[in-house]
Amino acid sequence: MISETQAAYLRGLRERDEAGERWILQLGPWSDAMIPAITWYATEKGDQPPVPSDDELTDLLRRERAGERFDTEIGPYSALLLAWAINGVIRHQDFKEYGPEMFRLMLDQLTLMFIDDPEGAELLRAWESAR
Repeated sequence: MISETQAAYLRGLRERDEAGERWILQLGPWSDAMIPAITWYATEKGDQPPVPSDDELTDLLRRERAGERFDTEIGPYSALLLAWAINGVIRHQDFKEYGPEMFRLMLDQLTLMFIDDPEGAELLRAWESAR
């Protein structure tokens, strides 16, 4: 359960997101492909998005581990929700063969985005400690 202060903070982030504010998140091809599935897994809202085949995921993972990265724009509200969803995946330890390090790499980047934002950092810490 979140407090009214936290709910107001999240509404503010959503407004900034909807107004077009964007941050840069550096992702590898596997991480980028997994975002819709991670979000669905955490919320279980709507239809499950298509996931690349095992062969495609293996190739994406190989490329990401080899260092391939590109910039992806993400709004502040979306970034915080993605961090919440990744914490859920880590909490349930549903890694398949990818291992938690792939999820933690994304989470570390998202956490750094909120390093100078006390309210966002507090929410992230609370979600992480709930693991």
